[in-house]
Amino acid sequence: MSRSHLLGSPLRIGGQVWLLVGAICAGFFFSSGSGAQTTRRKPAQSRASSTPAPQWVGNYKSRLDDGPFSHVILANDLDLVIKEHHATTLAALTVLVKAPPIEDPLTHKLFLRLAAELLFPSGRIKPGDDTGLKVAALGGIVSKKVHPNYVEWTVTLPAANLSKIYPLLRQSLTASDPSTERIAQALQDLSRNKALSSDFSRQEIMFALAGYSTSPGIPGEVTPEFRDSLSRFFKQLTQASHLIFAVVGDIDRETILRQIRENFLTLPAGSPVKETPSAPAASASALQYAVVPSNDGLAHLYVSFPTEKLPDATVDVLGSALSAGEMSILRQSLVDQRTLATAVSFQRSDVNHRRYITIALTTRMDQLDEAEVYLFALLHQFSGATPSADELVRAKRQLALKGHEADQSASAISLALAESENQVSFQEYVHAFENANKVTAAELLKAAVTIFKLDTAFVVEAWPDKAPARTFTATTYQDFLGLTLSRAVQKLAKRTEQASANLGPHDTLSTPYSGNFDRSQLKPQPWNRYSILRGPSVSVSESHVTPLIVIVALYAGGPLIEPENSKGLTALMVNTAIQSLQSKTHEELWFQIESLGATIQPLIRDDLFGYVLITPRQFAPVTVETFLDILMTPQLNDENVAVAKKTLMEQWQADAARPGNNAVDKLESTFLGLTEMHRPLAVLIRNLQKMRTADVQDWWNQVQKETPPALLIVGDTEGTELVGPFAKRMSSSRLQPYLPPPMSSFKTPKRPALFEDRQPNSSSPLLAIGFGGPSLASANSDATQISRWLFKDVFDEIRVDEFYYLRYFAGLRNVQQGTGNSALNQTLQQMDSLSSNDTCIEAARKQWQTQRSEEELNSKARALSFFQRSLFSPDAEAVSKSVETLDSMPVASLRDAIRSVFSLQNALACFITP
Repeated sequence: MSRSHLLGSPLRIGGQVWLLVGAICAGFFFSSGSGAQTTRRKPAQSRASSTPAPQWVGNYKSRLDDGPFSHVILANDLDLVIKEHHATTLAALTVLVKAPPIEDPLTHKLFLRLAAELLFPSGRIKPGDDTGLKVAALGGIVSKKVHPNYVEWTVTLPAANLSKIYPLLRQSLTASDPSTERIAQALQDLSRNKALSSDFSRQEIMFALAGYSTSPGIPGEVTPEFRDSLSRFFKQLTQASHLIFAVVGDIDRETILRQIRENFLTLPAGSPVKETPSAPAASASALQYAVVPSNDGLAHLYVSFPTEKLPDATVDVLGSALSAGEMSILRQSLVDQRTLATAVSFQRSDVNHRRYITIALTTRMDQLDEAEVYLFALLHQFSGATPSADELVRAKRQLALKGHEADQSASAISLALAESENQVSFQEYVHAFENANKVTAAELLKAAVTIFKLDTAFVVEAWPDKAPARTFTATTYQDFLGLTLSRAVQKLAKRTEQASANLGPHDTLSTPYSGNFDRSQLKPQPWNRYSILRGPSVSVSESHVTPLIVIVALYAGGPLIEPENSKGLTALMVNTAIQSLQSKTHEELWFQIESLGATIQPLIRDDLFGYVLITPRQFAPVTVETFLDILMTPQLNDENVAVAKKTLMEQWQADAARPGNNAVDKLESTFLGLTEMHRPLAVLIRNLQKMRTADVQDWWNQVQKETPPALLIVGDTEGTELVGPFAKRMSSSRLQPYLPPPMSSFKTPKRPALFEDRQPNSSSPLLAIGFGGPSLASANSDATQISRWLFKDVFDEIRVDEFYYLRYFAGLRNVQQGTGNSALNQTLQQMDSLSSNDTCIEAARKQWQTQRSEEELNSKARALSFFQRSLFSPDAEAVSKSVETLDSMPVASLRDAIRSVFSLQNALACFITP
């Protein structure tokens, strides 16, 4: 009997499933390699590898341009992995610094965080941060993370500039001891970042597993003793034996090896880090329980289990079966059916050289108890029945889909390589994909039985402010679950039996692949535009980096032109349409789609709506027909509308609980009176409760039934090979172009407006600022893309909403000092300083160009960015010219464009006090 088919409900538009594919996902991209290097000591695995190309599910061969790789240990014991990846013009350098042991775990954690701040360039666009500004001027985008055992630093930039990064990195690693002033500033930044965190960090779980407190205790002053202790720690941390380098991108491995030797061979070797397991003994024999604060108005549950010595591939397939896709076990029951959670995710991590997996749920505080019970009941049920062959294929193909979507960038691959060398081995990483395909149902069941034991779990609950007190200990928590778990398991078993009876076998899993691979087409191709007679326009861009195709059907209109008092109607219509067809139930539809390694997602913007199909090339003929069914013949009945309404209500209520969303809602409600256009969450929720099935049907007839969409096709396709089905079913003389009514003209405020409001569920004051902008057709509008990078350190969150005649730019930050006008003036002064500094503006442009280059490999991002700039324009060439113009615009013109949009005259501010 099939175990996992719990009665589900509709596709949700929010709460993306967070799935850390870790080492396995990027393994999909690797084929043969060679080129062993002479080294001083022998690593755990071979220096270089020569392996057959990994096979994609369905005997699909990876088509990534895959150059050779090398694993080298230099004479000073610096560990180096080099991977050629010529599908992009970028390069990425990841550095992992293994931490030397410190007796006091609180000091250890604090020192690691200070190391991330003080030892590595930041890439910040900040006049006072000289090294960070130099990195940004090279187009460098920096990512830093702190783990219990190591610090992670990654920089992504144009490959031609990679050699210029080495001196900056060497200077940071070999600099003399940081001054007391720099340490004090870093401590202040750490305090600010902690206050800004909207959620309990997932890495905090790993610190807790390692036996560290979640609050490291930041000292108020830098004493000589503290500075000396930190200095000794840094000297150990920057020894070559503690370093792992991974370089990936459009590079030559011999050149990279020579450059690394020239720049870093002089680092002192030091002594290797001790690698003896030191996980808390209690975690192996007893449940552990902890409560931490959550600052986003929601409750979060994190449950970690030790995985013993189970293969990584088995654990990753297990995680995919639990959380990847609409038909995954946890999403069906907790998110869709019961709406006990708004998001679920799965992570695999190493702590103190021991493996853990973590399952995370986001929910409301009043639903936390029930969500916990059902989570453990689902895990118990999963451990009691062998998955069917179809279920196993679905899990593997969804794992592959997530991998292809996530790891198309050089930075992701370099990070995975560096982490694999630190945690497992480089060879296991290379073979990870092949190993995942070999996982059997019996092995999956054995892994579940081994892992999901309540008495070895580590449970962390993150509670929002002012949550009712609950004084559980690990023992009372276990007793609480014991009283309710048995009944929940019985309910799940009954529902599983009912759901399984409605599902038949699925025999569409073996469609053969046929196609030609041309290495000259690895770089993203230009857009080609075609027209279907009496049908939609089609724009196609080939990109043969991964075996995925993205098809986007976009309709003009959307929420901006929804009827009065019906804001949210488009979201309800689109989500209902995706649920089911006349020929299939929700479960049948989604099980078939996901068994083919595909997914269909809703897309809703202010001036458009649509549907996104992501599919493997080999199964495109099947998935495209289903996609067309959803576009042409959705089942908009009472049952599906009711379920979609329930899911959207839960999502919007969860969003409304977040302080940041409330602050921006308040600003949008007041911004020039555009209340209905911006659809505050309170308006959406109120309107959704009143909507009927007839409203959805009428709206579909008006904006979709006889309106041709714009079709965007990006990815592993060739020319018009996929246009045929659309031409056959969408060509009709009844189709009429639909143009929404024009918006009223935008009027610039005469002076800045400031208003204050009380927000009881926020623990810190918040400041949100909006700016009115020019027409999207102007160069000034394009300049706001660069402004995202220019003002990145000023605002904690930046949102850009695009209308026909209005650019809306909103930021959100916690205000540390001052209130009202003083906080507004302080923020505007920072923006004025940056927008008048030509060096900062040019650095922001370089970072924007790097980001855009990295997104070029992502088929979905490429399709949506093209549409976002073109706004249904029939001239694809004009879109490219717009980007070229911005790239070549003189910095003085760019400065004037930015300052014209983000000026005091255009500002409106909302100050939220707790």
